[in-house]
Amino acid sequence: MEKQALCFGSLILYILIACTIVSGWIEATMMTQVEQGPVNTKAAHEAVTRELPPRSLFADQEGLHLYEIYDGTGWESGKRIREVSGWSLTSECVSVSGFPDTAYVFSATRQPKAGEQVLVLEKLDRGDDVYLALFKEGVPGELELPMEAASSTRSSNALVLEMKDYTIPFMEHRAKSASPTLEKTDWIFSIGDVRQFLGQLPAIGALAGLLTAGLALLLSALVLWRRRHGPALVNLCLSGLCLCLTAVLLQKTTLPASLLPRENILELSYYREEFAVLTSGLSGFPELLEALSAAGAAARTRGLLYFGLSAGLFPLLLLAENLPVRRNA
Repeated sequence: MEKQALCFGSLILYILIACTIVSGWIEATMMTQVEQGPVNTKAAHEAVTRELPPRSLFADQEGLHLYEIYDGTGWESGKRIREVSGWSLTSECVSVSGFPDTAYVFSATRQPKAGEQVLVLEKLDRGDDVYLALFKEGVPGELELPMEAASSTRSSNALVLEMKDYTIPFMEHRAKSASPTLEKTDWIFSIGDVRQFLGQLPAIGALAGLLTAGLALLLSALVLWRRRHGPALVNLCLSGLCLCLTAVLLQKTTLPASLLPRENILELSYYREEFAVLTSGLSGFPELLEALSAAGAAARTRGLLYFGLSAGLFPLLLLAENLPVRRNA
């Protein structure tokens, strides 16, 4: 009975630690990153009418929404957002009555949701990227592109833009507001984010392998405990090492927010549909499609290889120790 309780408790402890490590990474990865509007702390106690850019409004099935950033308390601590009412929209700006030190959301990596915790980007970087804009009704005849677009290539329903020294990280909402042509797009993808996503697949394979290896080593230790304490203790140590390596590797694994589902990071159907749309849009650009397809195939192969090595390496290290010892007569 004591051995069964020990085995059961050890498995529960391993699962709890693994889930805590992974869930913390998922929470940080899924957190919406937002760009806040400039604030003026002078005369903050005096209400004023502020004029915000039109991209401050976020559209969904229920209409247009304006959000402000506030400091949460208690269980809802951290930077959070809430919807603002009483604003008006003109052809040039959004007018809202408030205080100069109120921080409004100008752009976000995904559709904001009132009450959620967000990561405020204090300082935005700039860099080069390639955008793929898709139009259901076909690319407009006359193009009005952002000034950062160094070149453009078009097909019947897609447009590839080479962006130079543009704000990063990629935010679809901000990209669509960069020019009248991009406002009409139905989807817009960052090819840089796609490459980053594919580049993280090997790390994800290694992570899955480490968790599997840790569980296998723990089970092996529990089975061997009564017969051979030495190998059992080594297996326990290696199981803990797998958890430590998982935590370290997760810190170095970064997935682009623009390609992630809204709610569940493991929603495989979302990735399948999203990459189907992306592949369809790239059909008019064979060189770019071929390069991304090759990168995706290589990343999947490396991911499976790293999974196999991680899942099988540690148990194989102790295979000889776990086998029964054959003594000479």
